[in-house]
Amino acid sequence: MLKINEELKKYNLKPTKYTNYKNVVIVDTDNGSYVFKKNTNSNIFEYLKTKNFTYFPTIYSDLEDEYLITKYINSIDITDAQKATDIIDLVSLLHNKTTHYKNVSIDEYKKIYEDISNNIEYLYNYYNDLMTIIESKVYMSPPEYLLAINISKIYGALNYCKKTLDDWYDKIKDKKNKRLVVIHNNLKLEHFINSNEPYLISWDKAKIDMPIFDIYKLFKYNDNFDYSGCLKRYENKYPLKDDERLLLFVLLALPDEIKFNESNLNMCIKITEQLNLLDSVSNLVSPYYLKNTEKDKTPKVNGTPILADTSKGITKIEVYGYAATPAHTHDFTYSASGATITATCSADGCDLDDGTEQHNHTATLTIAAEGGTYDGTTAYSATVTNNIPAVTGDTVGDVAYYKVDTQGATTGG
Repeated sequence: MLKINEELKKYNLKPTKYTNYKNVVIVDTDNGSYVFKKNTNSNIFEYLKTKNFTYFPTIYSDLEDEYLITKYINSIDITDAQKATDIIDLVSLLHNKTTHYKNVSIDEYKKIYEDISNNIEYLYNYYNDLMTIIESKVYMSPPEYLLAINISKIYGALNYCKKTLDDWYDKIKDKKNKRLVVIHNNLKLEHFINSNEPYLISWDKAKIDMPIFDIYKLFKYNDNFDYSGCLKRYENKYPLKDDERLLLFVLLALPDEIKFNESNLNMCIKITEQLNLLDSVSNLVSPYYLKNTEKDKTPKVNGTPILADTSKGITKIEVYGYAATPAHTHDFTYSASGATITATCSADGCDLDDGTEQHNHTATLTIAAEGGTYDGTTAYSATVTNNIPAVTGDTVGDVAYYKVDTQGATTGG
């Protein structure tokens, strides 16, 4: 407090009241109220001014002062949903005004890839070990049971993150530059002030980085608002590149490490919040995997058509096992050669592969006779090798034998 008083004297301010709030001190003086905060990143404000971004409280202290002194601003009370919308507007403006590009090496992208991959692997092992312990118990506690019946959501999210991270790395591994902006890096609803002008406060973590990290922090720090609507609003003002969006989705979909270190009630709340967050991210991600073909405008997910009779009322499409991908429906045509029937699928997104260089989407059913040549008295059996998904049955019932004459006609049976 002594150093704050020295700062007050420096600016000829007489204090009448001190209020400690988190990591700041609010001082009422004979000339209004001021906020005192340790000066850790004041240079960012000078940079923002050069970019004509001034949506932060007026600064009264010098850059080299120990404390950052700003005017205290009374905020008008608005809903959290409105705050989130207003923050999106300010952040998109911040990113637009501070965008620049930096040459990068593959090593920078590789480090991001490896760090996230290691985190995914750690979470896989963590939840595998945790579920082994939980499932070994005769009686599960309520939070253990809640996690056990929903663990597929956790694994699904990790599967999605792994697949999408690989997709992201494939997109950027040959890129030579990276889009950078000033990110606030601490976007909580409480750091937005709505007054005559909108303001963002608490800039001490601000830095130069990729724009997605502000959106990631906003979504992770705050809940109970429209993620999808906020991202769409942001992208209307500051469109993300495909690789940026993929990385954002990976970061958002990564589940937290749930530790059982609280009461059953609190753990149930914590697990429910995590599951709800995964659902919110699924709803956010899903529309970006819906595509329309130019030919028939049929909605598709990863190449798989969503039929009208099955897609009515769909509120989310879950992708890559993070959510349930609509099942592929084979569209087979059949041909026969000797004892082999070949089924060829012509539908998009088919994963059948005949193992040849052409990677044909085919499967076969072959009937093979056992024993020797039919002599009119001894009957031999036959076996079926069936790899066609749409055909069921792999056993042979009655075997009929026919005599073929020299002209190819058959008799008997």
